[in-house]
Amino acid sequence: MLMYTEHRFIMLIWGLEAFHRKKHGAKRSTRTEKRIQQIIEKLTDPKDRRDLAKWLRYTPELNLEQRIFETLSEVPLDLDPDRLRRFAIGCARDRNDMSHFGEHRDGERTYNEFMLAMHKKSEALSYLFHVLILHEIGLDGAILRLWVNEGFHSFRIKSALVEVDLLPADAIKPPVPIPRPVT
Repeated sequence: MLMYTEHRFIMLIWGLEAFHRKKHGAKRSTRTEKRIQQIIEKLTDPKDRRDLAKWLRYTPELNLEQRIFETLSEVPLDLDPDRLRRFAIGCARDRNDMSHFGEHRDGERTYNEFMLAMHKKSEALSYLFHVLILHEIGLDGAILRLWVNEGFHSFRIKSALVEVDLLPADAIKPPVPIPRPVT
């Protein structure tokens, strides 16, 4: 049974979030930690300090973009960090728009362009998630890179990654023609 594009995309993102939380636990950025400490230190009553520190123990966590970036950085495909960061930012923005507003909010894309972008991101995410899970259960990174770069479905996988700018366009090589015997 086919799934709506929005549902597939959001469920893949939820899966990445759950994977990150399970593997890394609740985690805050260093900047957030420093800011919380500065605020707590300004309190004069030790009881207030203790209570506030207790209340803030689990929030705020890393934002979605950071979680996506950190999780997909574990994929052993040597993806360019700048491309991966842009991809994570786009995924987080689109997921937040769908989850919190039910549609996209940027004026740069039509709804059809937004849906097509979500579909392309879902294709790339499904391959990346698959590689991530295989790596997590112990498959060697070299084997996974070989599968993505030279395997039976490598053209399909790399095409999906090129579509979302995780790989440069020249990552897809044209098929090598099979020489025909001269008769």
